[in-house]
Parts: sequence; structure tokens; C-alpha cells
Amino acid sequence: NGSGSFSTWETYSTSKTWNLSAVDGTKTVKVRYRDAAGNVSTIASDTITLDTQASSITNVAAVSSSTHVGQNTVASAVITWKTTKPTTSQVDYGFDTNYVHATSENKNLTYSHSVTLKNLSINGSVYHYRVLSTNAYGNQTISTDHTFTTVKVPHGDSKAPSKITDLKVTKITKNSVTLNWSAPSNGFDNHIANSSAKSYDIRYSTNEITSENFTNATKITGAPTPATYDKTNTMQIAGLKQNTTYYIAIRSTDDAKNTSPVSNIIKVTTPNTEIVTHTYSGNGGAIIDSTPPAKPRDFKLTSANNQITLTWENPTDFDFVRVMIFKSLNPIKENTPALNLIQRQDTQKIYDGSNTEYTDAELNNTSTYYYAITAYDRSYNYSKTIVIHGQPLAGKTSIQIKKSVSTSANTNKPTQTTNIHTKTTGNSNPLFTHNLWYRLKNNDVKEMQQILSKNKTLYPEGIVSGYYGKMTVRAVQRFQCAYNIVCEGSPRATGYGVFGPKTRKVFNQINSGSEEAFASHKPIATTPTITNSKQVKNTESHPVPNTQPEKQLNVANKTNTDQIENFTTNLYIGVKNKASNVARLQKILSKDTKIYPEGIISGYFGHLTSR
Repeated sequence: NGSGSFSTWETYSTSKTWNLSAVDGTKTVKVRYRDAAGNVSTIASDTITLDTQASSITNVAAVSSSTHVGQNTVASAVITWKTTKPTTSQVDYGFDTNYVHATSENKNLTYSHSVTLKNLSINGSVYHYRVLSTNAYGNQTISTDHTFTTVKVPHGDSKAPSKITDLKVTKITKNSVTLNWSAPSNGFDNHIANSSAKSYDIRYSTNEITSENFTNATKITGAPTPATYDKTNTMQIAGLKQNTTYYIAIRSTDDAKNTSPVSNIIKVTTPNTEIVTHTYSGNGGAIIDSTPPAKPRDFKLTSANNQITLTWENPTDFDFVRVMIFKSLNPIKENTPALNLIQRQDTQKIYDGSNTEYTDAELNNTSTYYYAITAYDRSYNYSKTIVIHGQPLAGKTSIQIKKSVSTSANTNKPTQTTNIHTKTTGNSNPLFTHNLWYRLKNNDVKEMQQILSKNKTLYPEGIVSGYYGKMTVRAVQRFQCAYNIVCEGSPRATGYGVFGPKTRKVFNQINSGSEEAFASHKPIATTPTITNSKQVKNTESHPVPNTQPEKQLNVANKTNTDQIENFTTNLYIGVKNKASNVARLQKILSKDTKIYPEGIISGYFGHLTSR
């Protein structure tokens, strides 16, 4: 027991029971022997680690989904929890607290646990479960009873989306990759035209990904909305380390929560070279985006027992993608470049997403942690970093996140601060009261995009950014043409593409029921026409201001004419010409996203224009 004294002499035996002192820790046991003549041996000793305290279990949760097996759909559930010590993972489960089923024990000792329950009953079956964790010294902790309900399959939908088989990398830099793949059909092996999945789950890891460990890989937030079957989706993954091998895979889920098989798994190694910016050039000018987004705002830290919760506000730049957060036990200087933090050996990237809150758990209450946050855009321009530091607060088991509130003009109840110029109906759907137009950026635009995105015929891209760009213009044009508001002309001449008074009136009428009603509303027509700039009566009666984008791009030889002229010369890949025929061709093609989804107007006839 660590003291220098021995017990009294007793009769020799080959084994002996000895009671250790109650305090956990490393114990040293010493023994010596004496013969009949009184000769005493040298001391023999051994050590043992006494651990009588089992781990605590926290954050127990279950997420149910459905999986396609042959022609049938069965439910599954992923059970997750955390422990305060490295422990094994096991789940007991069943329809009641008798727990007639149990998973095999995963003997890998870990703090974060994930166990998948397979072949469960679907359509709202209630399961009881408890989690079991055992540490290296045999101390087991069993959680209290929890329940989850399996997913329901509406209208008999039991077919998962088809497997994505063509996931590939189309661009790679030392810190990022761009992915392309064909959108799956929402009919498993029956490829249904114009169908689509509901959401994507994209993950990456430095360890090889399989169907079994897919959920253990790092999940990417901000995944794109699935396109219709066989159309192309694109995704950027930033904040990767250079000269590092990554495995990437994807799966999709439909409205009934049927989950597709995991896609083909790709392997990519980031180079150990500088990032090369690709530009399109020619007589139409070159476009190079080198302007970083604004910093995230109000980066704050709240401490609790063994954890720190971080909160912030994302920048409002129209091309903002995500934020990244880095952690270190060593100080980080304010405004340290993000690329430097990616390469630092003492710094860990702990978050990459578009949310505004993150909890860093399993921390040491006696350590100080440094956090740096940066934002990046579609061109991988990184904002300057903001740095804060703090220490967990022992004994504090809950926290409250404070969010700024303001008093609404129409009610005395506090609401989260926004700047949306809308009125509210009794059913809480926004009614728009302000005109919106190209290059405008505010929360009104974001709200309009959110509603338009419910109808994929009108707004197939579904991007909700708050910036009134070309895709939003085309969505508004489709809406105007579909409801016989205006179907030709220009923004100044007819209000075509402007969210003006008449468009707002019809939009508000349709949306006055619910966003679901808007999504299912059948328009009179669905395809706008592409016309020249001939003068047509402005049905919107709205003067469009000469606005400039808040983010300046380097644009050379930019043309301001909307005049469409006849083409008299052949155009082909590699052509650049002084008359900017290629740019005019690209401008016309960009009006239809099905033909030219990239919409780049560069004056250079490259591979995108060729396709």
C-alpha cells in the first residue's frame, strides 16, 4: 500500500489475499520470507492499478433510418453515446425492457461510441434500448432505458435511392478537392426519370471507408440539394492537409428516409504544391475571384464541465461556403492565415460546416484551449481568423447559449434579430412587401429563395444564399412566365426577372397557405422564353436601380449591352475572337440551366462551352 511497514509474520502459504487501500491508483505490494533459522529474504514486489470507478455515460441518442435489402425495406438505427473513460461498446434492445436482443461487444476502447442496429421493423415500431460500456479494468456502466421509433414509409414507399457509382474528383489543390457525381434515381434499380433523392450524406476520412464504418467518417455539412436523376451534382471539400491521402464516399436518403447503399469509394492524395487558380480568358475578359469573405462575427465561448461550446454568426457574402474552427493547446495569434493552421502539427481542425454553434467535448478541466475561426468562399479564399481561448468549468453540467433578440414592430414578443421586410399572416408565412432585383443581397432574397426552392420546376438549383444572382433571376422568370405575369423583355422594359409588385402579389397569394402548398401548386406553364431586348410594356412598373455587387471581381473588357445579334461565323473549341461571339453565345446559353448549368461568360470556347 505504499507504506514502509510490513504486516506481522504469519504461517507460509502459496497464496495470500491482501486488501488494498480504498483510493484508486497504482499500488505496490511487497513481500518477504523468513525461514526457521530466522534468515529473511530480499523483498519481492509487484504493482497493480486499482480502478473501482466505472465510466459515466452521456449524450445517448438514436437516429433511425431505412435501408433497402433486395426488394424490401427494413429499418435500422444508429445508437451513439459518450463516456468519460475509454470503454467498450454494446447495446441491448427489444420491444420492451426485457431487451431480448444484444449486439456483440466492440472491445475497442474509445470515448465516443456508435453502434448500428440492423433489420428492425419499420413503420413506427417502438424499441427500448440501453447502452453498456466496460473499461479496461472490468468496470461496467449500464445506461438507463431509452426508446426510439423507427421511420414510417409513406404511401408504401419502400425503395431506396439508387447507388451512386460515378463519384469522382474533378479538381484538386493542396488543401481542397471538388467532387462530381450523377444524381441518383429515387427508385433503387428502377431508374425513374425526373425523380430525385431528398438529401446527401457525404463523408471523408484518412482511413479507408467501408459500408460498415461509413458513419464513423467525418461528415460534410452544407451538401447540395440532390438534382433530378442523372443530372450532375458538385461539392467542394476544403480545409484538407497537403500531401495527405483521403477516402471519400456518399449516400442519399429519400423523403421516406430510405437510405441508399454507400457509393463507390474514391481515394485521393492532396499534392504538396501551391494552389493554382484556373481562369477563363479571352476577349470576353478574365474573371479572377481573389477577395476573401468577411470574418465570422460574435465568436464567443461558454465553458462547462469537460466541454466548451462555441457560437458565432456566419458572414453574409453571397459566395460564402462554410466556416472552419481550429483548436490547439498552444497560443494562436489573431489573423493567422488559415492555410498555416491547416499545416500546423499542434493544431486540429474540429469543425467544418455552416452552422453557428459547436460543442467541443471530452476536455481537461485544468487545460486552456485556443480556438481560431475562419470563413471561406467558393474560390477557396479564406477570411482572417478570429482567436479566443478558455478553460472548461468543473462541476457545471449545463449551459445556456445567449442569442441576440429584438422586439418586432408587430408584436411585443422577443424574436431573433432579422431584417426581413415582410408582413406576417395568421399562418406565419411571410408576405413580401418590398421589390427585389438582380444583385440585391438581403434576408428578403434569402426568404424568397427558400420558398422557391420548394418547387424544383421553378428553381431546380435550390440555392439559398440571400444573393439575387443569375439563377434567382431565371427562377423568377420561370415563375412570372408560369403565372402569365410577364414572359419576355428585359428587367427595365418589362420587369422580366424582377420581383416587383405584380409578381409579389401572385407569389404572396400562392404562399399564403403554406410552403408545402407552394411546392405542390401547379402553374399554367413552366418554361420562360428567351427574347431580345425589344421594348415591351413594363408589366411590373418598377424602376430597377443600377446596383453594384458588394464583392468586386476583376473583370476586364466587360460589355453592358443586352442586344442579341445574329451569328455569322462558326465557333468551336479553342476559339477567342474580338467580336466576342463566344461571350454572346455563352450569355444566351446561360439562360437555360439544363443546357449550360455553369453559366460562365468568359469569351473563351472551352470544354464547358463545348458540352
